[in-house]
Amino acid sequence: MSGFLGGTLALALLLSGDAQAVDGAGNGKSFGFVAWGCGSRVRSQWRQHDGRVVAEETLDLEGGRWMRYRLQRHNVRQEVVAIRSGLEIVVTIRKGESQRRVSLRPTGELLAGPTLVSHLAEALPTLQAGRPMEFDYLIAEQGIVLRLRATATAQGGVEGPAATGSQGFRGAVVVRVEAASVLLRAFVPATTLTFDAAGGLRSLSGRLLPQTGDVTKPKSLDGVLHFEAAETARSSSRMQSVCNTTDLS
Repeated sequence: MSGFLGGTLALALLLSGDAQAVDGAGNGKSFGFVAWGCGSRVRSQWRQHDGRVVAEETLDLEGGRWMRYRLQRHNVRQEVVAIRSGLEIVVTIRKGESQRRVSLRPTGELLAGPTLVSHLAEALPTLQAGRPMEFDYLIAEQGIVLRLRATATAQGGVEGPAATGSQGFRGAVVVRVEAASVLLRAFVPATTLTFDAAGGLRSLSGRLLPQTGDVTKPKSLDGVLHFEAAETARSSSRMQSVCNTTDLS
């Protein structure tokens, strides 16, 4: 699960951060992360220390819901594209030279990619009131829909890397996302997201988007992604041309 832009998507918004992760054998990896939203499109990229993009997501929105979601893990030669077609969502999964297609017919709202964080950010008042919420999420690389459950814990303050600088931030809300089914929780990694008092995402821990290994033996990574404060077109000259940019380095 890896969605990154909270709240209403701005005309131009940039979110960046750094991640530390380990695989099942304890091998450490570090990544730089950047996500940007322009109009109806949201993109994110994960880069190794040498600048090479190893994973990315693209989400196209229309009429308040996502219409096309694309996940790429370049180093393990994986690409997943999910497209709405009428009442169906058609998911095409490519791994190396192999390809399969899955058709899903969700009965209600279905979250995918970055829509997870925006959904949780908008629901923070409900979660802070102590009311858990459940929702359906697309596990794109498996072509399945999973029912998830979110609960929140308010924190008086958060110190350390999740904060801006070294001062920590107040009014943080920690949201835990896990499988709604108790029986599935042993098999589905939980994700913890920390939001600041303004509803901005400041850290994410759990299963991260990049993988190591190769197409025959991909290895999942667990870790922590710490975010810097989001930049918008009104607050940063860096954003002036971002909507015309297809790749950020």
